[in-house]
Amino acid sequence: MNWGWKLAIGSGLFMAMIIYFVARSFQNETQLVSKDYYEEELNFQDKMQATKNAKYLNDDIVITQGNGEIQISYPEKIEFGDEAMGTLHFYNVANGHSDKKMPCDFKVHNQVIPKAQLRPGRYMFRANIEANGKAYYFEKRLTVQ
Repeated sequence: MNWGWKLAIGSGLFMAMIIYFVARSFQNETQLVSKDYYEEELNFQDKMQATKNAKYLNDDIVITQGNGEIQISYPEKIEFGDEAMGTLHFYNVANGHSDKKMPCDFKVHNQVIPKAQLRPGRYMFRANIEANGKAYYFEKRLTVQ
């Protein structure tokens, strides 16, 4: 076998490898962090202001786990009126299908969430709260076991 055949076989194997990797890349499922990047970017300044408002409280959301539940304790310094509203977002870093969004319950300063609603894994916990005309944004890392 002369060098021409070896070069042709080597080129053919290289092309087959490239085709294999391209086919495999199309089979991978890609998950976006957010489906509406543009809208979130427009609201970024509001999020920064809400983060500043939360830091000025000198009080933070406390998350505790135990007995098959996750307890979220809201800061005591926030006065929740009748018009207070908010959302809790459990963003799973590894699997977008495990993300959960739920409304805040301000009837008491402690909200209980059953662990059965969340799959085990690492989460980025995000809380958006609006009370008394001010917005607050909290973000914490959380591992659910």
